[in-house]
Parts: sequence; structure tokens; C-alpha cells
Amino acid sequence: MLHSVGSGENTIDFALNASASRIAVRQAGLVTVLELPGGRKIAKIDTDRFVNLSAYQSLDLSPDGTLLAIALKDEVVIWDLEKGEERFRIAVGQRVSGLGFDPEERFCWRFPATARDA
Repeated sequence: MLHSVGSGENTIDFALNASASRIAVRQAGLVTVLELPGGRKIAKIDTDRFVNLSAYQSLDLSPDGTLLAIALKDEVVIWDLEKGEERFRIAVGQRVSGLGFDPEERFCWRFPATARDA
């Protein structure tokens, strides 16, 4: 059973890790990460700290569910869910339209926006 993390109409994006043991839900100003099943809250991240959020609102969980990638306008933030802090920030130099972790957790993919979306 999935516990409510807010009103469904303000959900922007969500991501499951590979084993579906964690879900990240992005809403206006907030990302909440829950453990599945049961809904125990793992993290609550205030996204107002990230000035340049991507219009695409993309995020992804690492396969083991310990890292969260959040797309900013032209950067990707990797958040360490175990430590509750930003691990690092990657400048990509262009808008990010999507991202995803490699199944073997060696790296995080990012997908640039098209020129018309920039």
C-alpha cells in the first residue's frame, strides 16, 4: 500500500529503484523518498534550495536506493539518502530533460533537452 505524500495533483514526477523497495516522489518544492512496502519515510528534501530546477522535473533513484539524482536547469545533483546530504553536483552546461542511473551503479546518465526546449 502506497501512503499519500500529498495531493496527487501536485505530483510532478516519481521514480522507483530497481528492486521497487523505494520510491521518490517530486512535488512542488519537495522530494519525499519512501520505503516500500509500508511507506516509512527515508528522506524529505526541500527543493527550494535548488534555484535552477529543470522544467522537465526529472529525478531517479540508484538501483540500490541509496542515491537520488535530481535534474536542475543545467546541473544534476546527487543526493546521498543514507547521510541526508548532497554528495556532489555535476555541471552539464545545457538543460537536462531526463536522467537515470546505470543498472550497475557505475554512473548516472543525463539527457539534454532539444534546442527548441532550451
